[in-house]
Amino acid sequence: MFFTQWEHEVVSNTEATVLPDGCRDILIIEEAFSDPSIKITHWDDRARTVDLVKGQRISGFRLCPGFTVKNDDIAELSADKNKTRHFIDYLALVNRESIELVNEVADHKASLQTVARRAGVSTRTLQRKFKKLALPKPEYWRLLYRARLAANALATTAPLVDIAGEYGYSDQAHMTRDITRWFGLSPAQLRQETTLLDEVSQLGLGNWTAEQISIK
Repeated sequence: MFFTQWEHEVVSNTEATVLPDGCRDILIIEEAFSDPSIKITHWDDRARTVDLVKGQRISGFRLCPGFTVKNDDIAELSADKNKTRHFIDYLALVNRESIELVNEVADHKASLQTVARRAGVSTRTLQRKFKKLALPKPEYWRLLYRARLAANALATTAPLVDIAGEYGYSDQAHMTRDITRWFGLSPAQLRQETTLLDEVSQLGLGNWTAEQISIK
């Protein structure tokens, strides 16, 4: 599938931490005494904090990695969830190339040069293609993919040094710098934050399966 739908009702004024997941979300926000509003998140490159207001009802459509919404598309979105769902299905056809490209480059086990060679283009041409499709650079996807896989492994009892080796970091210190840059906490700290670890395990880059992103 190209998206997953979620809903959240805010029961008290609070702050929430949002971690980079390689996805954009279309949000329909309902508040008392006002018309619903629509927001579209961007691809995060670091953890961020959002303010949640008591009484808000948020309906979200999480788009699979590589699925983008251009400025011209925003006007077509509707607070009617059924209409939004149908429009996403339409956009999925337009996004076929960008979704496939992201999945090709994300896996850190193959070099960018190897991915470009498989596609029959130069590395420079592949980078230009990402820019043309309004996607973050290939390195964004590769580094985030690795960081999310390593962060997911923190839910296990595996030693940090073993996790670093498993996911291609030069050493534990390298992984610590990378995890901290993306998620705002060191691996040891993140391991203690079960709520954030649960967020990392949600659908996103690295755990959105091939079946879930296949074209219908």
